[in-house]
Amino acid sequence: MLAVRDEITNLVVLLITAKPAWEKRVREILNSVPDTRCEITACSNIAQARDVFFSLSIDLAFFDLDLSGARDFFSCDEGRDFFDHTAVILMATQENETYARQLMQLGAQDYFLKDELDARLLHRVLYNAVERHRMLLELRTARHRERYLTAHDALTGLPNRETFNERLKEGLEFANRYWRRIAVLVIGIHRFRKINDSFGPGFGDRVLQMVAMRLIPTVSAQDTVARLSGDEFGCILTSVQHPQDAARAAQKIIHELSKPIHLDGREVFLNPKIGIAFAPSDGREAEVLLRNGLAAMHSARMIGRSHYQFYMGSMNESAMALLDLEISLAGALERGNELMIHYQPKINVKTGSVQGVEALLRWNHPKLGIVRPTNFIPIAEDNGLIVPIGEWTLRTACLQRKQWEREGYTDFRVAVNVSPRQFREARFAQRVKEILEETDLPGELLELEITESSIVEDVEGVFSTLRLLRSMGIHIAVDDFGTGYSALSLLKHFPVDVLKIDQTFVRDMTTDASDASIIRAIVAMADGLQLAVIAEGVETAAQRDALLELDCPMMQGYFFARPVPAVEIKF
Repeated sequence: MLAVRDEITNLVVLLITAKPAWEKRVREILNSVPDTRCEITACSNIAQARDVFFSLSIDLAFFDLDLSGARDFFSCDEGRDFFDHTAVILMATQENETYARQLMQLGAQDYFLKDELDARLLHRVLYNAVERHRMLLELRTARHRERYLTAHDALTGLPNRETFNERLKEGLEFANRYWRRIAVLVIGIHRFRKINDSFGPGFGDRVLQMVAMRLIPTVSAQDTVARLSGDEFGCILTSVQHPQDAARAAQKIIHELSKPIHLDGREVFLNPKIGIAFAPSDGREAEVLLRNGLAAMHSARMIGRSHYQFYMGSMNESAMALLDLEISLAGALERGNELMIHYQPKINVKTGSVQGVEALLRWNHPKLGIVRPTNFIPIAEDNGLIVPIGEWTLRTACLQRKQWEREGYTDFRVAVNVSPRQFREARFAQRVKEILEETDLPGELLELEITESSIVEDVEGVFSTLRLLRSMGIHIAVDDFGTGYSALSLLKHFPVDVLKIDQTFVRDMTTDASDASIIRAIVAMADGLQLAVIAEGVETAAQRDALLELDCPMMQGYFFARPVPAVEIKF
């Protein structure tokens, strides 16, 4: 644990802030402390910090008082427990400096003002906090550790099954009182016993700790992640309106847990299975809801690959809702006033100019209002409606591009997404040619975005289709690049022009070095193949600046503009 000043060599540090810039700054200074190695874990909200606190045996915590919910947190016993277990240094501003001093009276070790931070100040604060806290630590740790372990799992630091049940009961009471819905996700690691049998239980325990660490960031601050038993974990989602909300959460968890785990020179792949149960439809009591979630998880275990499964009651309800949506979608084209196109600019950040716009389909349902594309595009893909809907989208976007040309806006292309099923149609290239002729739009002003997975299906046929499209002057972009299964060797042969970096890499690139490395590799590869590259999903100035540093000036995302109707586009 903590040592006196001259003996500090290794510190486990918890950095709690929602500001990437401050996380980066503090990391840089901590890593410059002489003769000291800091193992730093960052959390962006209080719920994450609370759950990882003991699992990492934290020596030192930096807490940003600008974090949402900070005052409420420190006003309760749970927040003040932070002061008893570790040295807490507060990051304050002049506006909350008085509050920082009050917290020092309650047990915080020190604070500093952000606008006065430099390396010398942080080094001094760090050493003083460690020394002052050392004397109190041994007296307080045993009592509070015992209290903590009654509510948490000793191996992972997550809430245990008893705490999970208590929070589930509280959530159900709240949901019943305010007519809300909550969901329980039960997560199991399929055939986890093989890991223990192959590498030993000690190795298996470390894998479970990694699973816990990956689960925590997948849920929001008001939700709960717990270890239920063995290789089974649970999540309580308190803000779900539709089955799709829980399904998206399950997909996110599967994505995170399916990433390889590297331990002791070994690479381990996990196969997560998730069961989902809803309240009140699948149960109004905690025991019933958890039992149904477990039943759904065991049903998911019967399927070979990573999968999630709804409890049967919710499956029936969801299936009926999807059937209604499918019937309504079939008439949307005929009614003619429900489908619409919004446009999102593509920006060259170095010049500030609009280099293109992407046409994005929207559906204004007569009863449900705006339906997200993620909710109806898969339905259209399954039943074949995506072909006429895709042609309507292409024709509408081409007509709009001609209208902009008449208004004097000429130097950009309009991009249209092409679904895999539409792209596989035998007459796809011919239909594109016919639509260009109908709308009198030169092919050079059109860009078609195809998914990465589409280019490895029937390689010979894909190459032929792309060659026909390029012969019309059309530009080809590979959408969501980095998430599919493309053989990179094919890119140098396929007639494509643009790689679009998927937003999942952009979202975490400022906090996850692996995502930044992937983007750097894509940019370098595109440069070598003489392809343009554009980053999707840019939402913050930090992401913009990081992309510029990686020599990727073409960007698209909410930071610059949201998708809007054509009349609201500003060139």
